[in-house]
Amino acid sequence: MTTIRIPARGLWAVLAVCFCAPAAADLCRRVLESVQHPGAFGFLAIALADQGQLEDAITNAETALRLNPQCCPAHTALGLVQFARRRPYDAIPHFRDAGQIRPDSIPAHYHLALCYTILGDYERALAHCETVLYLSPDHARAHFHRAVL
Repeated sequence: MTTIRIPARGLWAVLAVCFCAPAAADLCRRVLESVQHPGAFGFLAIALADQGQLEDAITNAETALRLNPQCCPAHTALGLVQFARRRPYDAIPHFRDAGQIRPDSIPAHYHLALCYTILGDYERALAHCETVLYLSPDHARAHFHRAVL
């Protein structure tokens, strides 16, 4: 078996290409077999939230935040859990925390746009759509979202 060492910042890049939540979850679990990395717990929480395993997502996000309170993926995961529970108002603080930790967090800004749209705050929703498009000019969902605002 070959061991692949991934630097902490490299974990973001590797997981960004795992579009399949089960594959991302599997990769995170494999990383966690050898090291207790907060980013791996955070990304595992995101993958679990995407699969609807909300309680497991919360557990992993909380573990990540105990290891590193500034773990952006963990804050994002907690926001996704609240969003999945149809609680956009409760999701906003988590996405906002993620955006403050990493101002270039596209998922944080995109989900803030969705939350604010649901709550009827179209001005804030548009501002976050614009931030997403500034960071990623080809972000199709943000273009669509901006068009319907």
